[in-house]
Amino acid sequence: MKQSFTKALVFVLVAMSCVPSYAVADSVRASLTILGAGATSCDRWSSATDGARTMRAWVLGYLAGRAIQSNIDVLKNTDSTALMSWMDTHCKATPLEGVSQAADVLYDELGVKSGHILVPNP
Repeated sequence: MKQSFTKALVFVLVAMSCVPSYAVADSVRASLTILGAGATSCDRWSSATDGARTMRAWVLGYLAGRAIQSNIDVLKNTDSTALMSWMDTHCKATPLEGVSQAADVLYDELGVKSGHILVPNP
């Protein structure tokens, strides 16, 4: 089970590293098609049992992909437990928001905390 989780995470990281290296405006990003666990709602995140591991892997891969794309190491001073705790809290507060939107907010907050100036999502 751990090996399949690791393989899935590596796949997501490799896939996200293929994203073009230009910034995507929030309005454009909001209109992009999101597949997989990122396409689900925060309500599903909060109530997930069977798919929780897949959703966590998706968020970690997405954050790593955005960090690679921007060349900003926003994950340097955190760990997956803190990131998942943030997602849990955020998704409970915003159940209608998409998981990918929540991950975008998390990325922006990590960018601010790391000392980089990023435009927060509205």
